[in-house]
Amino acid sequence: MDHAGHQRRSAIQGKARRGPRTAPAARTASAGERHDRVCPAGAAQDMADRLPDAALVVFENSAHMTFAEEPDSYLAAVRQFPGQITG
Repeated sequence: MDHAGHQRRSAIQGKARRGPRTAPAARTASAGERHDRVCPAGAAQDMADRLPDAALVVFENSAHMTFAEEPDSYLAAVRQFPGQITG
């Protein structure tokens, strides 16, 4: 095994020994695109349903590149999300 492979293996084994990690609760934004074949809007809805306090935005006129297909709506959603976290 080469040096890089040994480092990767050691890192993986180290993570397994540490046990579960805890992190502060964070609000999650989930976005779905109505015409996305890679990750359909239903999958984004399922994720939002399973995550506590998740926000879901479905972009009705996009496939997989909302930032390019609906830039104004995308930026509005991204800009709105931090306000939902803090207040």
